[in-house]
Amino acid sequence: MNDAVYRINLDLTMIESGVMVNMKKLDSARSIELALSEDGKPYTLTSGCRAVLRSKKPDGTIQFNDCTIRDDGIVEFRITNQTTLLVGIVECELAIYGTDNTQLTSASFLINIGDILFSDSETESQNEFTALAALISETNNLDITITDTINFLKARKD
Repeated sequence: MNDAVYRINLDLTMIESGVMVNMKKLDSARSIELALSEDGKPYTLTSGCRAVLRSKKPDGTIQFNDCTIRDDGIVEFRITNQTTLLVGIVECELAIYGTDNTQLTSASFLINIGDILFSDSETESQNEFTALAALISETNNLDITITDTINFLKARKD
């Protein structure tokens, strides 16, 4: 299966991007491609930089996940199970670290994690007709009683 890919532009001169992407709980076949800009113009990453997606989950736990910097300057982050474990808003930012240990942080963006309707570990839902089953059982018993009565009456006639 191919990943569902979100493409986001993050301006390094802004504090917040206003971007929110939506995912479902436990989804992991998703990735985010981050294009960086500076005041609306493409920002070029120098050789040897390292990118880390830093995020805070709804329960306050944090994540620091390494990202891949492609040759075209796009930063890729493959969603992990931990990223989508909890329903709610995950606050994210991209930190770029230079070879000289300098740091540049992107505008923040949000991942909205929606709940799933069911989980593979939950009991499968099925139609349930307990009242009808009880009536059918009573009818079957009634059938036997009528048959027995007819046979008894026939036997008496002979």
